[in-house]
Amino acid sequence: MNRFLLLLYGSICLLVFLRVILASKPVDLPDGAKITANVRIVSSPQVFYGHQEIPVTIKEQKVILILPEFSEYRYGDQVRISGILKKKVLDNKKTVYSIYFPSIQKVKGDMGVFYQAAGFVRVRVTEAFNRYLPPNEASLLLGVVLGVSSTVSKDLKLDFQTTGVTHVVAASGMNVTLLAGFLLPIFLRFYRRQHALLLTILCLFFYALISGLSASIVRATLMASISYIGLMVGRQRTAFISFFLTGSIMVLLSPSVISDIGFQLSFAATLGMLLISPLIPSFSKLPLIRLVEDDLKTTIAAQITTLPILLMYFHSFGLFSILVNTLVLWTIPPLMVVGSLASFVALISIQLGGILAFICLPLLSYFIATISFFASYSATMTISNLPLSVEIGYYLVVGGGVWWLRRHTKQNATQT
Repeated sequence: MNRFLLLLYGSICLLVFLRVILASKPVDLPDGAKITANVRIVSSPQVFYGHQEIPVTIKEQKVILILPEFSEYRYGDQVRISGILKKKVLDNKKTVYSIYFPSIQKVKGDMGVFYQAAGFVRVRVTEAFNRYLPPNEASLLLGVVLGVSSTVSKDLKLDFQTTGVTHVVAASGMNVTLLAGFLLPIFLRFYRRQHALLLTILCLFFYALISGLSASIVRATLMASISYIGLMVGRQRTAFISFFLTGSIMVLLSPSVISDIGFQLSFAATLGMLLISPLIPSFSKLPLIRLVEDDLKTTIAAQITTLPILLMYFHSFGLFSILVNTLVLWTIPPLMVVGSLASFVALISIQLGGILAFICLPLLSYFIATISFFASYSATMTISNLPLSVEIGYYLVVGGGVWWLRRHTKQNATQT
């Protein structure tokens, strides 16, 4: 790395550090306060018996709106709310804010047409999947295709967490990667390379809007966009550059994102795939494992870099997670392809889209059955409190090991 790039990266790191240090902390909302605010609904309402819940952001704090069961509010609506805030501190010291049955009025705002389009897509696809698939299978397919996890039942979410496959039904970089790999070859058949890359970038940003603009989706979208822009200008190797720039841009625009668990897990997993996955030896001598070698390497690398974060937030880690991920991840590409096609058709005809989604039922049933089987054993490693010093030490050891292996591998390649 030349001195100019080193100086540039150092300057960006310093700028990001100063932005985080100087940024104002989220306001601690007092219990019983009267809240009036304009908010955008960027999550699908979760419907329960007798009420529904919608998470919104007020003064950089997540607040749950508790509404009547049959309230008609959709993704993308901008509303003005007024109500009394309830504050509750859970046993794990996490603070939960909620407003019960607030007064709500719909208002118009900027970007409304894009949110309305995204909301229309979500409603049509959700209706098609729910009409022709059982509830759990429909929720899983919605998570795989659109990254919409709010419709997944609590029991199934717990099974996903126990077995370490929550990333499949949460909005994640995998969705963006698969979508980009699906769209780009199609566009390349009809447009010049630069135009195809640009169209793919635009579709990815619209997909991020549909998925709710979660930190992991935004991260993956920015990384893919920067990489594609690099290809447009003739830069082929931009993975680490796009990774670095994406993180810097997100933190500079919203310093509070650095404390978001989705942001942390997404970046840790991506760093593992970039640095550790290439260092894992091949399993080519084992014929059965060779079929899922890439998934196995990716899973191992991601688990290594996300382990402390999972223990810090969830205090547990599924011991079967690597095995379960290897058994089910192969189903995601075909589910993404068929599910995406069904989603596109559902915009024209809900019936035809639902029939196409029904083709996914065998794979969806296999996925859920595998998860439920391993979740029933509840084989987890539990740590009540992970000291920050241990977490830092872990990453220092992992970083040192990666540095030594990369250096050793480079020396062997030079000698041969």
